[in-house]
Amino acid sequence: MENEIELNLELEQRKEELINEFESDEEDGELIGDIFYNSMKNFFNLGVELAKDLASREEE
Repeated sequence: MENEIELNLELEQRKEELINEFESDEEDGELIGDIFYNSMKNFFNLGVELAKDLASREEE
């Protein structure tokens, strides 16, 4: 749970950095930041689900 909070903060910070990089076109910057954030969050959530699945299979 703590790792997820840290990841969310890190992703949010990276999103802001990406938005700032594309500040000349704020709309594109926001879109790119959102895509990055959502992609990385989904990737992390998939990893968590896979780890849980593997752990439950080892218990069987």
